[in-house]
Amino acid sequence: MFTTLTAPSCGPVHNRPTDAGGVLWPGRCGKRHEPADALLGTPLDPKTYDYPGAVLFNAHAGALWARFTIYLRREIAARLGLTQKAARAVLRVSFAKVAEYQKRRLVHFHAVIRLDGPDGSTQPPPPSATVTLLADAIRAAARVSIRESARTRSGNANSPGANSSTCARSAPTWPSTPPSPPTPPAFSTAPCSAAPARDAA
Repeated sequence: MFTTLTAPSCGPVHNRPTDAGGVLWPGRCGKRHEPADALLGTPLDPKTYDYPGAVLFNAHAGALWARFTIYLRREIAARLGLTQKAARAVLRVSFAKVAEYQKRRLVHFHAVIRLDGPDGSTQPPPPSATVTLLADAIRAAARVSIRESARTRSGNANSPGANSSTCARSAPTWPSTPPSPPTPPAFSTAPCSAAPARDAA
């Protein structure tokens, strides 16, 4: 399942929206930007943009991903009605991910997440480990990891959001809500969709 996890908004930026047919629309500033326009991804109002929050999110994005993977395994096991140990005996959760910067200079992750048998890709997962189950677990794990991260931040000066930064404290669009599996994800448009996410500058 293809999943995209994105950062929260730290403030409006210059963007380049297109419709499904690739037709360019005016951005938030009211102008149509060329692809190489240096303004793309920069704040519309630098005075109000949450730069500290953006720095904190980028610094801790790796930890947030790690937390997500922990909760994903828990959510899968719970949906199978198994303990985590029992779930590991019947399936393996496999990941392939890349981290990249959006034009707004915030990190986001693209990941392919799959369920295999306990010995890896040479074995199928149990029949109950469906695409729908995985999509639901991804949504739930992302919500829980964000909520737990926010709890931790409030008392830890070294964790994201420890200051009063709006961006760092706000719940990321991470994941955007995945669409229902096709009559067969957030991370919205993206976790769990088969198409690549559009640049969210």
